[in-house]
Amino acid sequence: MFIGFCQGSAHAQHQADSLSSGQEMKLVEDVMDWVTIDKEKYTLSFYPLLDYSERAGLDVGIMPVIVLKDQKERKRETKYSRPTTIIPSFAYSTKGQMMLDTDVIYYHTNGWLLGARILWYQIPDTFYGIGGPNVAPTEFLTNTFGATGVWLNPLTDVFFLGLSYDVSWVDNSRFEGESLDESIRGFEGGFTTGLGLDARFDTRDDILYPSRGQLFTFDYRYYFGDFNFHHLELDLASFWKIGSAKNVIGAQAYYEFVLGDDVPFYKLPQLGGKHHFRAIGHPNRYIDNQIYYVQAEYRRHIYGRFGAAAFGGWGNTHAEWENPFVKNGKWMYGAGLRFQLLPDDHLNFRLDVGKTAGEEMAIFFTMREAF
Repeated sequence: MFIGFCQGSAHAQHQADSLSSGQEMKLVEDVMDWVTIDKEKYTLSFYPLLDYSERAGLDVGIMPVIVLKDQKERKRETKYSRPTTIIPSFAYSTKGQMMLDTDVIYYHTNGWLLGARILWYQIPDTFYGIGGPNVAPTEFLTNTFGATGVWLNPLTDVFFLGLSYDVSWVDNSRFEGESLDESIRGFEGGFTTGLGLDARFDTRDDILYPSRGQLFTFDYRYYFGDFNFHHLELDLASFWKIGSAKNVIGAQAYYEFVLGDDVPFYKLPQLGGKHHFRAIGHPNRYIDNQIYYVQAEYRRHIYGRFGAAAFGGWGNTHAEWENPFVKNGKWMYGAGLRFQLLPDDHLNFRLDVGKTAGEEMAIFFTMREAF
């Protein structure tokens, strides 16, 4: 009788837990339905924006998410999920940042890809030196307007080739410190235009949350205007699902460098931030002529719209070709939580916490996967 009573109690408890979980998920879905407008050609959702980084502090604002549905037919034709997403946002941060940002990944029905990010922000910023934190930090106010992206033609379903561009205007002022002065190129800001070539091979089954496939990107730009220099970026990422799409392994190798003696400090490659090496909170802390890193990530769907990730990697900065590539490299590790914003498209809001030796813990709230 005691065994039967325990089994009955356990069964009742399991039913209660399942009911509770079901009610909680229904509440989540009801809230998501309340902020979502679903039309024949698009889905529009309104979310409060909550974003955190060491550089800006805690951002609070509003973020509409627009997903166009024209790509459903192309997905059936090509087997690749490439939804068009348009994400404008406005935010104000605890450190006084004001930001307007529009993130666009647009796939035309004929396959053309337009990737664009248009932003304006005003933020109290920090200069730590070039090549790592090697000077007394200088605080300053930066006012930045920029537009960057690609316009690519599909030569096949998986190979794209086209134009890369980056236009920016930067104004730096209100310096508090002595390390950022006339000796640092671009210390007051300036205007730059970068144009070049972008080529990519993309077999990912879903650009928002791939479970298999590869993405190889080559991007070259020549910058002119107030400054003249070359910029090259190589990005190789691969994804595998383990058993099912609930368990995904991703791996990435990334290399970025600038060539020339006329590069403003704010255009130097950054080892750190939301996407590049998530264990360094402030993207200005490690800037140099070259950065490179490798990382791997395990992504796991937990329940409903919720998921998690664990990641680790190694990276470094580099000034000259003759310098040792491995010396003073950094190991990093971290974990994160994911929340899927849309029921039919796996666009995630993510929280990542990363750590590397000698640095404080880095925390990021943001949109899209890191790679």
